[in-house]
Amino acid sequence: MVYGMKNTPGLSERAVTDPTALLRYRDGIYAVDLMTAAIGELDFFTWLRDHPGTLGKICEGFGFAERPADVLLSLAMANGLVERDRDAVYHVTEMAQEHAYKGSPWSLTPYYGGNGDRPIVADFLTVLRSGKPAGWGGEQGAEDWHDGMKEEDFAEGFTALMNARGLYLGSALADRLDLSGRSRLLDIGGGSGIYACCLLPGKYQSGPGGPCPGAGTGGCHCRP
Repeated sequence: MVYGMKNTPGLSERAVTDPTALLRYRDGIYAVDLMTAAIGELDFFTWLRDHPGTLGKICEGFGFAERPADVLLSLAMANGLVERDRDAVYHVTEMAQEHAYKGSPWSLTPYYGGNGDRPIVADFLTVLRSGKPAGWGGEQGAEDWHDGMKEEDFAEGFTALMNARGLYLGSALADRLDLSGRSRLLDIGGGSGIYACCLLPGKYQSGPGGPCPGAGTGGCHCRP
């Protein structure tokens, strides 16, 4: 079983069906709001069309913090809206010029506009400029993730969230990754430890047998 999840199977068991479509819906929740902030609120691609620049120049132009700006640019590149040349200068693509540039007859900026009151869109506008985490889930007055993880209820809920996704993906990774001849695995952190537990079922367990990779960090406790 995995700590933070109810009715979980052993880590060597496998789901019969493939939940990839459901995972994609959940994984894309924040991408929708970040793209809405960029197109509908910031008119980001209109500016970038006229001001190609490095990450630093873009941050200077918008007053962005570097880390969230890099996330925005990565999302734009993944969706074919931005390209980066060998000098690390970002340019809009033909698709962005046609559909995310305000001056284009095919512009979708009005379609994305008027959504600035969506809580997560508003959070992204703040985070892009501050570089600081927003309240968890867009809740007004909520603690940011780092502070929330100090509270047991929040940490257990977030761990369950990570494990719910990681149990399926970690099992799929374990089926494809050949670890023969390997005796050690380093879990760098940032999650619940579920992937390490899936890769090494039976190697770790909570209690006297030794801690799992996430023990002491709010992470999972694996029992073969």
